[in-house]
Amino acid sequence: MSQCEYRYLNTRHLRWLQGVSLAVVALAITLPAQAGLGEQQSSIQRDHVAIRGATAKVTQTAHYTLHAVTSPTGAQLHEYVAPSGTVFAMTYSGRTLPNLKNILGAHYARYQQVIAAPHSNHHMLNIRDGNFVLYMRKTQRGFRVAAYEPTLIPQGATPADLN
Repeated sequence: MSQCEYRYLNTRHLRWLQGVSLAVVALAITLPAQAGLGEQQSSIQRDHVAIRGATAKVTQTAHYTLHAVTSPTGAQLHEYVAPSGTVFAMTYSGRTLPNLKNILGAHYARYQQVIAAPHSNHHMLNIRDGNFVLYMRKTQRGFRVAAYEPTLIPQGATPADLN
């Protein structure tokens, strides 16, 4: 192998390694969330473990329990748990989108159907199906997402309670 071929292989290998490293860093920076809509409260624990260095706060209200997680980058995930122990809603605010497959749980397939269809506004997304509601906004500072299952909202709570 000539010296020129060796340099070419090293440059190609280095670029590939840089690309893989960048992808790994990007995945590590995003806010991984694991508690899906309709899942049990125990699934929230995975969020606290997955977000190293994040602060977590649990607030009990008269109608539900709010689990708030803030990442070191400032992203905020709020998960709302009914007295039955089921996650009935979530809100998110951050520079990048979290892992929506984990957050939306069984509703992720419906989300994928909607975004795959042609639509004119790529800064707003609204989904209103019988047992699934999602609002997503892309702003200059990142993303704001709110999703909930109307059938799981505990008595005395309303969608307006979601911050």
